[in-house]
This record gives sequence, C-alpha cells and structure tokens, in this order.
Amino acid sequence: MWFTNFQGRPDEWTPAHGYSELFKETVRLIREQFYLERVKTGEDRNRSGQWREYTLQGETVRVSVARFRYSEVGIMGGSLSPIFRLEVVMQRLITPEATWTDEDYWAELPPEESAPWWLAMLAEWFPNSDWVNEKMIPYTRMRNVRRTRQVKVQPESTEPKWEVFFRNPMMIVFPEAFPTEPPRFRVDTNPYKEVGASHDHHLFNDGWMCILAGRKDWDVTRDSILSGLNAALDWCVLHFKRYGW
Repeated sequence: MWFTNFQGRPDEWTPAHGYSELFKETVRLIREQFYLERVKTGEDRNRSGQWREYTLQGETVRVSVARFRYSEVGIMGGSLSPIFRLEVVMQRLITPEATWTDEDYWAELPPEESAPWWLAMLAEWFPNSDWVNEKMIPYTRMRNVRRTRQVKVQPESTEPKWEVFFRNPMMIVFPEAFPTEPPRFRVDTNPYKEVGASHDHHLFNDGWMCILAGRKDWDVTRDSILSGLNAALDWCVLHFKRYGW
C-alpha cells in the first residue's frame, strides 16, 4: 500500500499505523498549491482567501480549495486507497454585457372598428354637423392600449469582474500502483454522477472523469498529484463551456 509503511493485511490497517512519506508529500503539494492551513487531523482549510490562477482551455481562471480532507480510506478498485475530498471553487473573468428585459408601455392605436357606411357618408356630406360628429367619436378617437416590449439595459460598468462558475466537491482516489499509475477524479455530486459512461461528456460510470487514460498522459518521472489536478480542473472548464455546468 503506497500510502503507508504498514506491511500487514489491508483490512488491518488503521490511521495509528501511520502514513508513508509519499502520502505526506502528496498532501503537502495540495496544501501549498492552494494556500491551505491544517485545522485538525486530516483536514485543511483556506483561511487566507487566496486564489491560484490557471490558464485552462485558453482562459484565465482562478481556483480555490475551501476545504481539503484526506483522512478517509476505502476500497477502490479492489484495493485500499486514501480518499481525498476537496471543495473546489472556480472563477472566470466576465465582461458585463447589456441585457434585455420586458417593459410595459401605452400604445396609441386607431379605433378597432370603422364607422358604418351610412354614418361615414353623413360625415362626408355634413362635416360640421354636431350630431354626426358625436356619432363618429367611437370610430375616430385614438385608443390607448397597454403593450409589452423588450428594452436593452446597459450594465452599470463594463469593467471585467470575477464570477464563480463552479462550486462543487471533488473526489480523488488512488490505484494501488500510485504513483506509477495516475489517480482518478470525479465531481462528487449530481448531475455529474447521473450522466453515466459518456463519450460526449468524457465520463466513465459514476462520474469518474475520462482523463489521464492514455499511455503518454501520465509519466511517473514527470507527473504528480498536481498535474493530475490540473487535468481535472481543465476537464471542469471544458465541460462548463460545452454544457453550462
């Protein structure tokens, strides 16, 4: 078991048996990358409010891990694995744009009905007749009708601003052969877990991301938990651009 020096059976392991230096280094990398502080055993938090800036899918985004928990273990793929849980928040830079909204207004419209032929004829023959003109009022008076139209509303400011587009828990598990083999990532909430295996969404069953799957995607001499996280964050941005979530 890569995360501990314990030599007994996996089902006998407890936190009291301790953790390996590789496990401690893996936790430290995440802690330092996202400005985290240890608040209790197995849990770090971002108390400073700092963000880590990335370029993902050609776009500048900021990433924060509000909380990082790493004391949990479970059977994953038939072997005992640490389970990392991160509360991930991502922002992107948005330039405010004009919006459209409905506005009620009064429209002045002509009468709905035309005057009877005989009254129209009298009005033509006797234009100064009070009686005829009084009868013609319903057919000549403009009417006010309430209508709705769309109006363009300009933003108060066009200065770009940071806007949160992703706020979800992320789960990381590790194969028994880590770091020779890459960790696995998923957004640990619906609707991601409900999609099922999907080529379009680049997902395996249960919401596991289809990343780091090729032979050249992971190199133990080059990669670490941070490069795996970079790939997972890049997946989140790509998925949001395609599907809006």
